[in-house]
Parts: sequence; C-alpha cells; structure tokens
Amino acid sequence: MIVFQLQNYCPVGLFETLSVKLDKYFICRKDWQYGIMAVSEVGKNKILVQLEPKQRSEEILISVRTQSKKLKQAWEVMVQIINTTKELLQQWPGVLYCVRVVCPHCLKQGEKNPHRFSGAVLDKAPRGTVVCPKTMEEIDPRLIHPEISPAQWQQRRKRALEESGKSPAPEEIMMMEKQPRYSEPELEPENTVRNNTSVHTTHVSKDCLAQNNADTENVWERFRSMSIEMQPGDEGNRLVAHLMESGLTLRPDVPRDGNCLFHAVSDQLVRTGSQSTSHSQLRQDVVSYLRQHPYNGQGDHLCKFVPDKDWEDYLQEMSQNGVWGDHIVLQAFASMLDRDIRIVSSIDADNYTTILTPMGNQQDTTGPPLLLGHYAENHYASLDVCQRCAVLLVSDEYGTSKGGISTINQQLALLLRRFGAVVYCTVLWATTEDQEEARKDGVHLISPFVRPGDKRKPSLDWLTYDHHIRFPNLPEDVGYIVGHSGITDKAAEDIKNSRYPQAKLFTFNHTIPEDTEHYKGGQKTLKAWEKEMEILKVAAAADAVFSVGKRIYDHFKTMYKGDKNPKKHHLFLPKPSETFENTHVKPGGEQKVVLFIGRVKNVERLKGHDLAALAIGKAAEEIAKYNTSIRMRVRGISEDDFETSQRILEDNLQSGRLKPTLIPYGTQKEISDDMKTAHLVLMPSRAEPFGLVGLEALAAGIPVLISSQSGLADLINDLIQTGKCDADLRHRIVETSVNVSDLDKDACKWADKIVDTLRRNDEEFKKAARFKQQLQDSKYWEESHQIFLQACGITNTS
Repeated sequence: MIVFQLQNYCPVGLFETLSVKLDKYFICRKDWQYGIMAVSEVGKNKILVQLEPKQRSEEILISVRTQSKKLKQAWEVMVQIINTTKELLQQWPGVLYCVRVVCPHCLKQGEKNPHRFSGAVLDKAPRGTVVCPKTMEEIDPRLIHPEISPAQWQQRRKRALEESGKSPAPEEIMMMEKQPRYSEPELEPENTVRNNTSVHTTHVSKDCLAQNNADTENVWERFRSMSIEMQPGDEGNRLVAHLMESGLTLRPDVPRDGNCLFHAVSDQLVRTGSQSTSHSQLRQDVVSYLRQHPYNGQGDHLCKFVPDKDWEDYLQEMSQNGVWGDHIVLQAFASMLDRDIRIVSSIDADNYTTILTPMGNQQDTTGPPLLLGHYAENHYASLDVCQRCAVLLVSDEYGTSKGGISTINQQLALLLRRFGAVVYCTVLWATTEDQEEARKDGVHLISPFVRPGDKRKPSLDWLTYDHHIRFPNLPEDVGYIVGHSGITDKAAEDIKNSRYPQAKLFTFNHTIPEDTEHYKGGQKTLKAWEKEMEILKVAAAADAVFSVGKRIYDHFKTMYKGDKNPKKHHLFLPKPSETFENTHVKPGGEQKVVLFIGRVKNVERLKGHDLAALAIGKAAEEIAKYNTSIRMRVRGISEDDFETSQRILEDNLQSGRLKPTLIPYGTQKEISDDMKTAHLVLMPSRAEPFGLVGLEALAAGIPVLISSQSGLADLINDLIQTGKCDADLRHRIVETSVNVSDLDKDACKWADKIVDTLRRNDEEFKKAARFKQQLQDSKYWEESHQIFLQACGITNTS
C-alpha cells in the first residue's frame, strides 16, 4: 500500500480529478465519494484508491491485491498510478506532501498501526532482505521495491516519446524535471545485521508513525474482500443493511436499462411532492444544464473530469438513451434541481453515505433531499424514509377522478409522503390506473379480500362492519388513522378501537349537512340534522378534527360548543394540485367553450346545474348578437346517469342554440386538458362547503365564475383583505341566492357575467394569469399543512 500524505491542505477537486485520470488504467471500476475499487488493464489486478481524512492532513491510499507470479505487472500499474498522482500534485505548487510505503507484513498480520517505510524505497532495487522495524519480521523485498522505480519509468517514457517524435505534455515535463515537494527530507537507510545477512531497513519519525490509525486496517480489510464484493447479491444485502442503519428503505424497483440514475431521480421528485418528470426528459434537461453551466464551483471546466473525451462528445453521448449517468450528472442534478442529494452506497465501509449539495451561492434548497441508493455494480435505487409509525387513510377509493373528497385524500397522502411518512390507504375498488398512480405516489393500497365466485359489489359496510374479514392484513405499524366525515369516519373509528387502540384518530370534515341536504329532497332533507349529530358523535371520539376551509371550520366551531367535541379542532386549507399549477391556458377561437364539472343527477339544485344551464342559455342568445357562439361541456357524468343528466340540463337551457356535451368522470390530467380548450369555468353551487373545482380553475389560470355561497369565495375575500390578491378578483364572485325560488333572478346575474367574460376574454385571461401567480405566491395553505403533519408526528418540515 502506498500513502500520499498531504500536509495541512488538500486541494478541492484533487481526488475527483485523479479519479478521472486513473480511468485509463482500469477495465472496470466501482466508485463512491472518495474511493475507487477497480481491476487493472495490466495483469487484471484488483486496485483500491481512497482519500482518507486525518486530523492534521489527508491521505491518498493506493493498494493492489495480486499473486506472486503477477507481482511485476502489479508494480507496473502501481508505478503508473504513483506517477499520475505526483504529476497531478504539481498543479498545486503550495501543497506539501510525502510518500510512504505501508509494510505489507503489518497489514497481513492485522497490525493496528502498521509501519510505514519512507517513499525513498520506491527508488531502490529489490535486493537483500527487508526487515520491518515494528515486528522485526522479514519481508520479501519485491513487496516494497518495484523492479522499475517511478523515476526510471518516467525517464523510459520520456525517451520513448522523444524517439517517436512526440513531446510530453507540459505537466509531464514538470513531473520529469522537478524534484518532488516533500514536507520532510527522505531519510538515509541504515544497515543492520540479522542472521549474518545484510538487511536493508528504513526508519521514519515518530510523528509519521503517529499518523497511522485503525482506518488503514479497515481499508485493507475492504481491499482483501474485493473479490467477494463483486457479487451483486452481497451488494444488495449490504445496501439493505446500510439503509436500515440510516433509517431508510427501498422504494419500488428502478429499471436496469442504463437509465437507472434518471429513473431514480424521477421517482424522487414524485416522492418529495414535485411534478412527475420522465427519465428521458430529465436526461435532456440535465444535459442542457451542463451545456449552459460547464464550470464547477471552483471555476474549473468540467471537461477536466471527463476521461479521454471532448466536452461536446461527452454531452452528445450522455444525451443518448441507456448511457449511464455519472458523478458529473449527479452534481448537475443537485444544482439544476437546487436539492441536496443523499447517496447511500453498498460499499463495505463506514463512510457509505455521500451528500451532494448545489453548487453556487444557494443558501436554501427548494425541497427535501433526494435519496438514492447505489449498488457497487453501478445501479441506482430510489429510497424513502422509514417512520416508526405509519398513517392509514381509510377511504373507499384512491385518485382524483371521483370528486373533492378523494382528491383531498390523495393530497394528504402526497403531503405525508413528501415528508417521509409510510402511507397506507384502504380502497373498495381500484382500477389499474388507480394502482399505478398510487405506486408513483409511494402509497400502499389495501384492497378487500373477495372469495372466488363472490360477485357482490364492495360497499362501505365492508370497511365499517366487516373489516376484520375483508381487510384481514392491515399493517402492524399504524400509529395514525384518518377518516372522512359522512363516508369513512365510522369505519376509521371502529378500525382504531378494535385493531389499533394505541393509534391516534383524525377526522376530516368536508360537508355541512345542514346546508347541503336541503337541496337533495325527500328523506335526505329530513335527515340533515341526523347527519350533523353523527358527525359530532365521531368527532367526540377523535384526537383531532380538521375542517376543510373556513366556512366548514366556522360551522363546526359553533357545533362543538356543546358536549360532543373533539380534543382539538383545526382548519385545513387544500393546496392547488401541481397538475393545475403547471397547466398553461390561453385564449383564442371564435366559438367559446364554457365548462363546469361535477355530477348532475340528484344534485342539480345543490351544485347549481339548473342555474348554470339557464344562465348559459340566456348568454347564448345574447352573445349571438355579436356573431359568437357558445359550447357547453359538463365533466363528471357516470354512464348510468347519462340520460337523466342530459334531460335535466336540456330542460333548463331554454335555448335552441346549444346542446350540452356530457363527459365521464376524469382525472386531474383530463380536467386540465378540458381547461386548455375552454374559455370559462363555472362553479354555480347554491351551497358549496369549499369548492375545489373553482380552486383548480384559479390555479390553472383560466377565467372562472364562483358562487358567493362557497367556502372558496370566503377564501378569496380573505386573500383580498390581507393584501395577497388583487381586489379585482372579487369580480369573479357572483352573488347567488340559497333559495331555488330565486332561479330566474340569479340566472340573469350569471348570464351577464358569462357574456361579459366571453366578450372580453383576452383581457380576462391576462387577469386570470395574474390571479394564478398571486395564489401561488400567497402560500395560504402552509400553516394548516404543518399543523396536520405535526399531528402525525412529523415535526421536521423545513
């Protein structure tokens, strides 16, 4: 083992540059932050090169493992590495260093502080017998004296270059002509006699011996096991062990297609709550970033770290599908995404974790660190944080296609996952798309057990009363349970009481039955108060209740004045989905599309579909005077309700100029696409506890009209009052009566607003874009989200 001791100062980027320069000597290699394991091209010997920090210096350790018959070839590659290291050090004139040769006998015997010979032995011929001063044992001289010294090797290379008519590079000339800068003089050897044999030894100072510690032994042990570490199975086991020690776990498998680094980063963006980006797009993005930012933090061009390639050739190659990402790409990801990247390796060493930080002057990153695992056979994995307790979301479905409650349920899952919680979610049914979406979100879906041949449709009773049978394999580590009032709150309470008595129970209030049931007619109107009492009963058993929006919060704050009240009651404000925040809409087109979203059958009065249809009919007649036509689209109609929904809308249109287009339930992506082809979104509810549809429209930047009888209208007024949004946004709110008897009067108000918006559509789109930015900048949701996370035991939300 050869040691370069760098006194007091190690230049930034030294080891990284050395790593690149040594690549030409290897046929395969494994890297971590400050180490290389490789197989040499000459002799197929196993090589270890590592940078080790010390108290007053840093050391570069160079080792080779070989057989006696291949010793000459081993020294050949070692001399090349030694000369390359010396050559590189000439680029930093202020660096003092000395070279040491670690006693191979001490290493083999496992000495804690093996003796180190002076680097002068490298220029001595292998003759006589060498004795280790520490153990007084004989050493084969060929183990510390190369047959051809580094100096002889350089002179031979210089003559060969001159004879071929080539010239050495400037730095090579410096290396060949300058004396090494040692921090202490090389000591002359002394002669001693042992068994009447002339023995050559070299003494070093006590200070130099004191530099040794157990790390050298650890390095050698790692080096001795090199051949074993080449086995992927061991790498996998070792990585899992490192992850357990680090409080991390593996996420779903990353494809082994040469794009693993890009797949892993893509998955990490999803894990931390950022927009999903494909691996191919990330590859192109990072190559573009490198092309625009070719210098590192020290001002060095990154081409210095690219072995035997032109910088443009490197970028062209890296842009190709299947080309492995390297350390340059990793650092570029950290800077481009403005994120720390934590890499846990499978190497058999204590320093198996590397943290890359963005280059430049960034003081704060834009989100949690990206967590990657690295198998030494050059494969990246995506990681996650383990939590002592997991969160169980008790829901009947997963995804965003069936309405506001399931959308907020998914938002809770993503929020929890972003900060490392393990999230489980019950479902009564899940399409292939739902399952894939949950997998991308890192959420574990739990479906009910169904006996073969059982054709009964799943129902909420399965969750509420039969969960022991239908969901027998609920996880053991649940510490927090979340239910949704009016749907799964009873199920969540029973699951908590019977299976997780130690867990905390949270309930989310999404509705105000006293307001909404009135419009559903029949027995539902009579049962409004009964539903209110049921919500209070479940709340009394909850550790905390979260009410969605200020309107619902204020209602239940009053209701909880009685005997039935939760331990804690919090406001929860939904955040606009990134799907809509990243939606880009624009005006244009002669025919104007008016869009509204939500089922029609049985809720036409509650959701104001009768009002919207009548208003659009009136608007169509008025706007026809200006040679403009309207198309009406309704998203959220089930196949079973299609005919009834169409009849309800047509009966209220009262216009022969348009016919409604009914579209099935859709995902957020599909609704986002609807908004891209629309000119106006309507939310005309007579009683809307919050109004997620209107919030999504505001986030997308499309003109929207919002009923004054909504929690969203209350939120907008609060944002205006606190100066976070322009006062002009109040014109997006339409004064609406809670009484169905005021239908005609309200329809006229809405028709006037629709005509005004469509006639000045370009201007309204500009205002909507301004409102969108103000909404994002306000961060109105952050405080309520932190309160929820803290209730779930997640305190580090920075």
